Amino acid sequence: MYQFLHQHGLSVDDYYDIVIFGFLLAVQRYLTDPVLTPYAFSTVAWSAMESALRNHRRTSRRRLRLHTSSLRHGRYRLCTPGIPSENEWMSQLETTLLLHSLAAMVSTQQMEVLRLRAQGASLRSIAAQQKMTIKQIHELLEDVRSILHKLCNEC
Repeated sequence: MYQFLHQHGLSVDDYYDIVIFGFLLAVQRYLTDPVLTPYAFSTVAWSAMESALRNHRRTSRRRLRLHTSSLRHGRYRLCTPGIPSENEWMSQLETTLLLHSLAAMVSTQQMEVLRLRAQGASLRSIAAQQKMTIKQIHELLEDVRSILHKLCNEC
């Protein structure tokens, strides 16, 4: 892990917490997913740490972009439980903004699975198309659902 941080020119103080979660996820996946056994653990861990770093950078850029946008245009209330929108246009706008915020916080793969599911595709067909197991698709959707709940609770 320290070699990864050093090779990428990253400060241990600033990036250890980000990279460690990728590493720990790699440990979990390596021990539970038989598909990964042909690979060296270091390969799996390196890939997971790179993914964690990319996700962090992407999320940071999007948060900055959303923050500067909200400063210019005022804050939007995306989730207002119990208070219906004034009209259909406002409801569509809130949904669009919520989906935009969600897209900033999930991976490309999660967004693709969510898009397919929203179009009515079954878990089985999504799993076949994405070359994943149904359990993995279900877990991806659960992760998206928890992120969506977090977004709504922040409002």
